[in-house]
Amino acid sequence: MTYYRDVTVLPATAYSYRVKAVNAGGVSPYSSTTTSTAWSQIEEWLFLNYGTPDALSDGGMKTAGADGTRPLVRFAFGLTASEPARTLIPGQSASGFPAIWLDSARDRLCVEFVRRKSSTNPGIAYTVLFGSSLIDWTPGGVQVSAVSIDSIWERVRYEDTITASQAPARFCQVTVRSQ
Repeated sequence: MTYYRDVTVLPATAYSYRVKAVNAGGVSPYSSTTTSTAWSQIEEWLFLNYGTPDALSDGGMKTAGADGTRPLVRFAFGLTASEPARTLIPGQSASGFPAIWLDSARDRLCVEFVRRKSSTNPGIAYTVLFGSSLIDWTPGGVQVSAVSIDSIWERVRYEDTITASQAPARFCQVTVRSQ
């Protein structure tokens, strides 16, 4: 083997390595130590989608593409830079834009979306907002579930604290911002 791939690294974390050779002639001494920092999640996504980890500036991540979607939003919800926009299927999808619906049994507006786990330092923050108009938004709702998908992703569901019977109209949005 002439290479080693460490699949246990965390994003944006520095690691130090040293190696030694083993063959029929014996065992060599350890090499000098080298240190390398793993790409952040955003850098990895940029590399996979644009061929280089510094393909877009911070402003470029916030500039809408041809379909009107910002690359930062695609990154946040697990979509590639080029795939068609789609809404996730609650309880099933591992990527896609948030699904919002009225749960008639609970009489509450619900939203489900996938998000990058905060423990992996994704470089973004998610905020769930509810409102009775498209002008006045209030952060909140109640998180009713968070299901781990893998080491990076989780599927979360929030529901409004106000019932549909209490308000003539309710709206929901999930905002994403870089940190």
